[in-house]
Amino acid sequence: MTSLRGSVGSYVAKRIESLTQTRNQSGGRAALARLRRGIGHEPGEIPMLWGEFLLELPEELRSRSSRPTRAEWAIYAALTLFAMHQQGKEETMHRKGIDLGRATARLVSDREDQERIWPRLNRVALACDMQELNYHLRQLIQILKSEDIPLDYVRLAEDLYDHQGEDTVNRVRLQWGRSFFAGVMNTDNSND
Repeated sequence: MTSLRGSVGSYVAKRIESLTQTRNQSGGRAALARLRRGIGHEPGEIPMLWGEFLLELPEELRSRSSRPTRAEWAIYAALTLFAMHQQGKEETMHRKGIDLGRATARLVSDREDQERIWPRLNRVALACDMQELNYHLRQLIQILKSEDIPLDYVRLAEDLYDHQGEDTVNRVRLQWGRSFFAGVMNTDNSND
């Protein structure tokens, strides 16, 4: 299972690198625009996106049925959300080492912010399926985008893969919570 998680991360890293390197060229802008159209949809639902998330996808990550695999869902969600987050930005919104909890904590500067932001991360963590998770995650990433706060999209893809597993979902939730509250504690300490 860990090797599939790692394969998801490796694949997303290659796609993000390609998208980042070409984001100021017409082909790169077009690829990001196509990916943004996929937000809120299921992998495979929009044929024009197939090449954006299936091109060179390792065989072990591909579905053998009509339903998307955990890997396909994680890759698709991470890439479409990255495209939304990157829109209109000069600097890349992918930043290694900033998981969802840590990025979300950067939105908090006081108790009022914490009471407003924590429930949003909580809804993402407690989502029952990928469509619900995508819905809540999209709202949270729109806020990160508005504040120019980057996110590690490779890590997000790996976390989304694990979020779909009964034996790994709680590990992801715990990590997001730890990172969020560690970041909020650092913010609280800096305000003293």
